[in-house]
Amino acid sequence: MVIREGRLDGVWRAHHRLLLARLDFQRLILAAARSGASEREIRNSVHGHCPDVRELLQEAEKLPPVPEGFSGSGPYEICQRYAVGLLTREQLVDELTRWDYPPRSWPRDYFDDYMVDPPGSWLEVEEAESDGLIDISTYGEVLNRRHPDES
Repeated sequence: MVIREGRLDGVWRAHHRLLLARLDFQRLILAAARSGASEREIRNSVHGHCPDVRELLQEAEKLPPVPEGFSGSGPYEICQRYAVGLLTREQLVDELTRWDYPPRSWPRDYFDDYMVDPPGSWLEVEEAESDGLIDISTYGEVLNRRHPDES
């Protein structure tokens, strides 16, 4: 877990926990619906505190799946889970090292300078480091494990 100091540390952690809780909730209600639970049953399971089950299910359908053996649908989510204490550093490094990163899409010609990184790309690890979800030594360790010949 990244150690953050400062008076807004709790706000930062709570924000990321909230984002992850919503993802988990959406994935769980989607799994319940796919296993045959009705919207009414899902709503009743949370004592009516979820009036928009249909809307949540529609949003959940758009979420990328979490691959088998991973704790998130992409490197950034995996780093978020680490940052809030849901993963150990060893789990984080293992998952980021094993992740199947798609290649970058390079510009087609000289005048096309718009490069798009697909979901799940290495850019998510870079953003996680930039956003303080992982530290630079963790970033370096994952990079070195993925490319041992270049270190």
